[in-house]
Amino acid sequence: MRMNQEKYTIVIVALITSICLLGNSMLYVTLPIYWQEVGLSSLWEVGVLLSLNRLVRLPLNPLVGWLYRKINIRTGLLIAVSLAGITTMGYGVFLGFGEWLILRCLWGLAWSLLRVGGFLTVIHLAQDHNRGHYIGIYNGLYQSGNVIGMLIGGFWAGIIGFHNIAFIFGSITLIAVIGVFVFNVKIPAPAIEAISIFKINWSLNPVLKVILSGLLIYMVFEGMITSTLSYVIGHHYGLLLNLLGTSIAATALAGIILGARWAWEPLVATRVGRWSDGAAGRVPPFIIFLILASVSIAVIPIKMPIFLWLGLCLLIMITATSLTTLVDSLASDVAQKESSISISTAYIVGADLGAALGPLISYLILRYEQGVFYTYVGAALALVLTAIWWCPSLKGQSTKAKSSVDDSL
Repeated sequence: MRMNQEKYTIVIVALITSICLLGNSMLYVTLPIYWQEVGLSSLWEVGVLLSLNRLVRLPLNPLVGWLYRKINIRTGLLIAVSLAGITTMGYGVFLGFGEWLILRCLWGLAWSLLRVGGFLTVIHLAQDHNRGHYIGIYNGLYQSGNVIGMLIGGFWAGIIGFHNIAFIFGSITLIAVIGVFVFNVKIPAPAIEAISIFKINWSLNPVLKVILSGLLIYMVFEGMITSTLSYVIGHHYGLLLNLLGTSIAATALAGIILGARWAWEPLVATRVGRWSDGAAGRVPPFIIFLILASVSIAVIPIKMPIFLWLGLCLLIMITATSLTTLVDSLASDVAQKESSISISTAYIVGADLGAALGPLISYLILRYEQGVFYTYVGAALALVLTAIWWCPSLKGQSTKAKSSVDDSL
C-alpha cells in the first residue's frame, strides 16, 4: 500500500507538470523558424528568449525551495499551472522582444515551482533501493508533455499558424487547473533546514562532481540540441524535405525526433533508473552513455544520407534520456545523504544554468561559418572529458558492488 501511494503521488505530480510543458516545448521547434512572425528582429533574440526562462530560475530556485516550506504542493502547483497557461496563451497574442521577455520570465517562475516541488517530492518518497526507479518514473512521465508540444506543435504551426497553436496549448494548460484541485495526495514537508547553496560543503567531491555534471548534461541535451535541431536540419537538408515521397517541414521533422525521445521516456527512463539501483551502481552506465553520446553528437555536423543521419539523432535521444535519469539519480543520492534541500536546490540551479547557456552559446556560435561543426563537436568533447572525470569513481562503485554481493552470501 505504501509503495502504491508513493508511486501515485509521483505520477500525479509528473502528469500535471507534463501538461504545463506543452507551450514551452513547442517553442523549441517553432521559434527558430517563425521568429519573425512574433515580432523578433534577429536570430540572436531567439537564443536569448529560449535561455531567459532558465536564467531567471537561477535566483528563483532557492526562493521557491524556501517557499515550499511555507505552502503545500497543491498551492504551488496551482500557481505554476496558472502561470504556464497564461504565458502560453500570451505567445499567441503578444508581439515583440520586450513582451516576450516578460512571458519567458513568468514561465521561468512556473517551471521553478514545478521542478523544485517535483524533485523534492521524489527525494522524500524514495529510498536507496528504488531512488533511480522513482526518478525514472517522474522524469519519464513529465517529459511526455514534450511529445505533444514538439510533435503536434511542429506539425500544426505550419497548418493553422503559430499564434493559433499557442492559444490552443495555453487553453489546454489552463484546463489542467482542474487536475490540481483533485490532487489530494499530501506530501509531508521535509525537515526544516537552511536553504542556501553557500552552506554546502563544496569540498565534498561527489557534490561538486554531480552538480557540474548535471550542468553540462542539461546544457548539451536540454539546451543545445533541443533548441538547434530544427536549425541543423534546415542547414543540412533545407526547410522543406522530401521523405519517401512526402514533403515535411524541418520543424515537423525536428518535432518527430525530439518527440520520439519523450515518447519512449517513460519506458527507457524507468528501466535505466531501475538498472542503476542494482549492485553495480550508477557510475558504470553513466560513463558508457557519456561516451556513446559523445561519439553520436560528434558526427551530427556531417551531412550524410538523411535516414542514416536520423538514426544517429534517435541514438542521441536515447542517450539523452539515460544520462538525465542517471545524473538526476546521482544527485538525489548525494542530497539524501547530505542537506537535501540545499543540495537539491544547488543541483537544480546548476542544471538550469546549463540549460540556459545551451541555446545562448549555440546561437552565438551558429552565426559564424562552420558554426554547426564547432557547436556539436565542442559538446561531444565536453562529454568525453566528463566521462574521464568520473572514471576514478568506478573503484568506489566496484567496492560497493562487492560489498553488496558479500552481504547477500
